[in-house]
Amino acid sequence: MSLKTFLLYFLIFLILGITCVLWFFSKTEPISLSTAGLQLTSQLLALIGLVCISLTLVLSTKMNFIEKILHGLDKAFYLHRILGSLGFLFILHHPLLLAIQALPHTQSAMMYLIPGKMLSYNLGIFSIYIMLFSFIFIVFIKLPYHIWKLTHQLLGLAFLLGSIHALLITSDMSTFLPLRIWMGIFISIGIFSSFYSIFLYRYLGEQY
Repeated sequence: MSLKTFLLYFLIFLILGITCVLWFFSKTEPISLSTAGLQLTSQLLALIGLVCISLTLVLSTKMNFIEKILHGLDKAFYLHRILGSLGFLFILHHPLLLAIQALPHTQSAMMYLIPGKMLSYNLGIFSIYIMLFSFIFIVFIKLPYHIWKLTHQLLGLAFLLGSIHALLITSDMSTFLPLRIWMGIFISIGIFSSFYSIFLYRYLGEQY
């Protein structure tokens, strides 16, 4: 592993670490894992997952500097796959843990899994379902490349809906400005990367 590659991996771990630290300092009251462990875990996993997907979208741009740092597009795609899978698993556990936390109140649990009257919650639910649909076709069902590529691009839409959900709900991001700015940076990077890959790469990217 070259020094540049090592520094890139170190930067990724540093970014995830800073996300955890900012989430911790966003808490105005002492954290009690015994009474709200599932809720707290779901919050942290959602933030980490959002950052992982943002970095995955950056890697999907196939920009030259990424290929040079990782010494090959194949290695960039490997990191893309790892971060994307982790981000998906983290985000998937976010509503599941909240639903479990709400039990035995079934109606409260279902509001995290089934669309209802609250737009902000619905955006998060739609984001999860789109992401789940996309991953099923990406991983388990073999499709012609041009169709597979369309299902892959759905991840950009899922990221956009999930980001709007995160910005609209009352959460640590809405009450702690440093965390809001930090996550806003990665949300913006992810949205721009997705837009570049879908609409601009055909004009600005490598043709061969």
